[in-house]
Amino acid sequence: MVGNSLELIDTQLARRVEGESTRRLRKIAVAVSRLAVNRTGLGGSPILEVVLGHIDAQEPVPAALKRELTKFAEDLDEQYLALLPEEESGGLESDAVLPLFEKARAAAAVVFACDSDAFKAATESSYEAWAAIGEDTESLRKLISEALDEP
Repeated sequence: MVGNSLELIDTQLARRVEGESTRRLRKIAVAVSRLAVNRTGLGGSPILEVVLGHIDAQEPVPAALKRELTKFAEDLDEQYLALLPEEESGGLESDAVLPLFEKARAAAAVVFACDSDAFKAATESSYEAWAAIGEDTESLRKLISEALDEP
């Protein structure tokens, strides 16, 4: 098992986040999650916005809100998984299924951003966001670098 999920995307970037402050790691988690949420069309979702607001303000996410968020993400996952057999049998085009997969990954990025371990929050939300944005490594690399370069 990989301890730093960013190693699966970019080993140099993975090394850069190691040893970073909790504040910067939280900034990364919020930035990559917002990117995924906005690119997948989930922007404006009240639950996602409220949760990201808490994390961005360096505030703990209340347990009830985490449960609601987790349910939201699980529902998206279930919708995606329910369509897979039909896609695999040729009954659905992958174009119909891919957006739901990406939304499920974006919601998962926000779930991981809530993790009490800031390093895990940053790296796991980055990995999920990367999957949500079509494995756009360059956009992810740029966003994380900007977060790390901020004073």
